[in-house]
Amino acid sequence: MASFHAIIAKKLNQSPSQYYTHAADYFTGNTGFEQWNFVGLQGIADVAARLDEKNNASTLAKAIPQLPITPFAALCSCLENEAIDSDISTALGIRLEHALQNGTPENAPESDGVAAANIVAAVIRGLSHSDDQSILLVAIDSTLENEAGNNVEVLATIAGRAWQCLEDTETRRAFLQSLARCNAGQGAFDNIMADLMFIPGLRKPLLTELRHLLDSNNCSTAQTSIINRFLQSLQTH
Repeated sequence: MASFHAIIAKKLNQSPSQYYTHAADYFTGNTGFEQWNFVGLQGIADVAARLDEKNNASTLAKAIPQLPITPFAALCSCLENEAIDSDISTALGIRLEHALQNGTPENAPESDGVAAANIVAAVIRGLSHSDDQSILLVAIDSTLENEAGNNVEVLATIAGRAWQCLEDTETRRAFLQSLARCNAGQGAFDNIMADLMFIPGLRKPLLTELRHLLDSNNCSTAQTSIINRFLQSLQTH
């Protein structure tokens, strides 16, 4: 709701909320990025909705590498509604690479003790409407090459927020392999695939790729079983 109110206020040329000024100042780092407890979510949403005002865009690009996970995740959830520029996109991409290089998604803390996969998912959300979709595609490809790409939250975020990247053949193949390998099992595979099946233009390429994976013998026994069960379920409906 915070983003909704921020976007509507911007479109109607209304003033931002009372929390905007403090949030904008927080992102400059003047008060210390650790002082995020006093920053309201509505203020963060207002800043994200007003990237074209003052120096908000450049300020966020400089702040992103230094933000603790809580305000960072909140910012990304607001940025997913905005067409961010290349500077913010690049900063998010760098933050993602840092998270990927610092261990596994389950036990490798980044900043204040949160698993790297949470940061990866946040970055993908933040990049989803980037003006430079190539940065998003690179981010997803890097993620799928990493152990974080086997995390169900990350995979669900890609499917829900960045599905357009699955139009790329190599990305689609890597995504499906990771999804079949995900330790969340058959239920997660079926649910995520069911959602993707309804996206115009994706159903046929996804099914073609699944059959290609089975024919290529590049899947483990467990992956093959998950894919086969999903394909069989389609035939019964």
